[in-house]
Amino acid sequence: MERFEESILRYATREYERTSIGVLREKTVHAVLKDFYAGQEEDRKEIRIGNYIADVFREGEIFEIQSAHFGQLRRKLDSFLSDYPVHVIYPFAHCKMVHWVDPQTGEISASN
Repeated sequence: MERFEESILRYATREYERTSIGVLREKTVHAVLKDFYAGQEEDRKEIRIGNYIADVFREGEIFEIQSAHFGQLRRKLDSFLSDYPVHVIYPFAHCKMVHWVDPQTGEISASN
């Protein structure tokens, strides 16, 4: 759990830079999971394999984080599965809490 928490902190406080194809549009959950499965190694993220980009390629395995639009994953899987094992990670909220942060004071509200 410690490594996952480190990934959360890294991406919750990051400055957005355009260093790769998906960084500007990437959601925090996707970025955290990609960091977690890559073992925080940048050279394992967004790896071209054939005609597609894998979210993470580590030790001969592909990790794809997919939160919606599974239909778009079909062609990618057809290509990847002929050569590599593929793990599809489907994140969903087990428990959701919403907090508001006052922009002037930084005070955090009670959860909803």
